[in-house]
Amino acid sequence: MKTTEMIRIRADLEWRIEQSAEMPVWIGICDALQLTVQSDSWRELAEDISETLDVIFFDLIAENQLNEFLASKGWNLESEIPSQLPPDVKFDVPFAIVPAAA
Repeated sequence: MKTTEMIRIRADLEWRIEQSAEMPVWIGICDALQLTVQSDSWRELAEDISETLDVIFFDLIAENQLNEFLASKGWNLESEIPSQLPPDVKFDVPFAIVPAAA
């Protein structure tokens, strides 16, 4: 059984979550990353946020910008980055989900 490579990042990340009044979708807003994610359900939104973080951090590593980005946010790596980054690498970036202000 193949294990997925996991890279841990210590971050202070918050997503404000709300259900759209106009459409039957859930919206997550992350001010720290200047991102908005939209999904059909709350569960899908949590999964889409995790997938979005994987893509962002993978791209930062590929562009050799991860360390600068983390330093700019006051965040840190908690695990080593493998010398050969597998395409299915996952990032463990804890985040808080809070209800958006009404």
